[in-house]
Amino acid sequence: MVGHGHGYDHNHDNGNTPQDPTTEAPSNPHMDLDPKYDDYDFPTTAPETQSGHPGHTTKEQDAQVYQLRAMLEQEGYTDHLDTLTLLRFLRARKFNVELSKQMYEFFPFDGIESRQHRPIGTRLWVDANC
Repeated sequence: MVGHGHGYDHNHDNGNTPQDPTTEAPSNPHMDLDPKYDDYDFPTTAPETQSGHPGHTTKEQDAQVYQLRAMLEQEGYTDHLDTLTLLRFLRARKFNVELSKQMYEFFPFDGIESRQHRPIGTRLWVDANC
């Protein structure tokens, strides 16, 4: 079985092994998950090895996830601080923690309401070269 709408391969073999839906998703061997934020009901390892993607992070990249989360918590953010979300922002900004933080702060997670703190005319993205 491949896919399930998440883009992840539940079987890391030829796809002929049936999956038990009650089986817990495998933990990520190269990425420490935070039990406070990371409660996934699907696999957290990307099917293909790509640097910076779930399950294929370096210790430095893991540290950048924790640094970004700590900075956002210090600013008072409590939602969307899970590891997979933060990795998306870090990859989008080439693991520059400060630029990732700025992008997160201006990202419309909940539509127009979450943009109320942003001054009118402020660009949504930090730069156009992602």
